[in-house]
Order: sequence, then C-alpha cells, then structure tokens
Amino acid sequence: MKNNPVRYKDPSGNSQKDAESQALASVGQITERHYINVTKGGAGTLPDNFEEMRGKQRTGSQSNILKTNYKQEVIDNFKKRSWTDSAGKIHSYSTSKIGGADLVMGEGVSLSDIRNTKSTTFNVLGDMVASNNIVELTVSSLYRTPSESSRIRGSSSTSPHTRGAGVDITGGKIRGSNGEITNILFSNQSRNQNSEPSGVRKIKDWATADSRVSQVLTPWTMNYGNGSGERANRWLSDPNNRSGDYDHRHHMHLTIIVH
Repeated sequence: MKNNPVRYKDPSGNSQKDAESQALASVGQITERHYINVTKGGAGTLPDNFEEMRGKQRTGSQSNILKTNYKQEVIDNFKKRSWTDSAGKIHSYSTSKIGGADLVMGEGVSLSDIRNTKSTTFNVLGDMVASNNIVELTVSSLYRTPSESSRIRGSSSTSPHTRGAGVDITGGKIRGSNGEITNILFSNQSRNQNSEPSGVRKIKDWATADSRVSQVLTPWTMNYGNGSGERANRWLSDPNNRSGDYDHRHHMHLTIIVH
C-alpha cells in the first residue's frame, strides 16, 4: 500500500530496500547500499530513504550521507606508524579510518592537523569513500600552518590548507563490482600518461559534482571553480611550467567550502 507507515521487512528481517540490494548483488550488481551495508557490518545500516538522501547530497542540499561524525572517527582511530628503508632510514606515517575505509596519511600530517581541519572537509572525504566503494584513501596534506603553506607555495594567506579547507589525495584503492581491488594513483610526475586513468577520473568527477567542493586540481586537469571550467594541466605540454599546474603533478587537491 502506498504511504503505508509500516516498514516492510522480509523473513530475514531486512527492509525492502536492503532485500532489493541483496538481490541485485546476487547477480553481480553491487549497489552503493549493498556495499555500505556489508562494510558496516550487515544489512539494516541505512534508512529506507538513503537513495533520496544521496541524491540530495549530490545537489548540495544534504551533506554527510551516513550521518557519521567522520572527523571524530579519524581522531579516534589515529595511529602513528613507521617503516625503515633499505638504507636504514626511518620514515613515519599515520593511519586511521574514515567511513569504515582505511585512511593512510603522510608523515607531514599530525593529530593536531586533523583537529584543525574543518568537519566539512572530512564529510566530503567520508562521502567520497562511501559513494565510490573506496576501501583505502591516501592523503598527504590536510591543515597546514601559515609558515608551512608559505614554504610550500610562497603564500599562506590564500592557501585553503591554512583554513582547514584543503586536502591533498595521492592514491587509494577501489573495490569493483566483482570484488576486485584496483589501485589508483594521483600522480604523473614522469609525464608518461597523457590521459587520466579511469579510477582517477571517477573520483575527480564525483568531487567536481559535489557542491561543497570549489576546486579540483589534478596532474591531468585543473578546475579552479572560477567559472572558467576545467582545463588541461599545462605541465603536461610544458615541462618548464612551474606554476600551480606543476605543483599538482603528484596529487589531487580539493578545496572545500567551509563556514
């Protein structure tokens, strides 16, 4: 019956939406609902109106699709780690969780940097993970102090990182519809890839469509969100270019709209 307030459940206790997603999964069609239910520990994780919420999120009228405190999740699961190279040099990095996925952060990212990064920035990353079947995300930079931003780019006043609104992503892993894991790398330092890989394009297109994201800069394309649209990264055709294009030859930068 239409508008029946009683929530349907099948004999196993699943809602109708969960049952439908499981049925699709049985024939190889992995929906976003099914993926999130599985990675979050079983059916019943998402409300019946999740798909509607997801649609609103893509248009900017709904943020944080899982209603999860992503920032707190990152803080609670933060761990410092290290590894030793063949020359005996010790390198540090950190790990955490976001949206249930593994989050790997470079040695320049501290717990203080995480605390100084805006919650909206983590909401975008968490939704990115949930929406694209990402099982691991590697981040090289979040919040940066004004002195760090000045050293890296020569200006601290205009850097979104000093406002907790910038994030640099260097790689990740995506689970495909048949369960296989694909590595994605946001780097083209050797200039040997004239076109962006499909996995990179998928994440970039998702971020570009999200109204909370104002800038998307990658080794292949640059979109400053100033109305001029997306253009090619000029470093690809001009190796002597040392502008912002060159700076983004080895990561994808997102600028988040924060208040």
